[in-house]
Amino acid sequence: MKFRQHRGSLADSMATVVELRDRAALAEYCRELLRPYAFEFPDEALKIVPYSSDARIGWDPQSLVTIEGYGVMGMTDSSPDQLTGN
Repeated sequence: MKFRQHRGSLADSMATVVELRDRAALAEYCRELLRPYAFEFPDEALKIVPYSSDARIGWDPQSLVTIEGYGVMGMTDSSPDQLTGN
């Protein structure tokens, strides 16, 4: 799956795109991003929810990645049912 961080512009967001193998790798990547802020979360706090597709970049489906107690982390090019453990 592809994941991009939430940023002010699409160009800034796309500059952060990474390829991750699965939901567990996404959770670990988000932990790394939040480590400087001493924000920790359990796996079940990471939510992947359907979101509108983005024709500008061809992400269809597209899902929003959020963390309970933190907020929006970014977007993925996968739907929740494509990922296990959601």
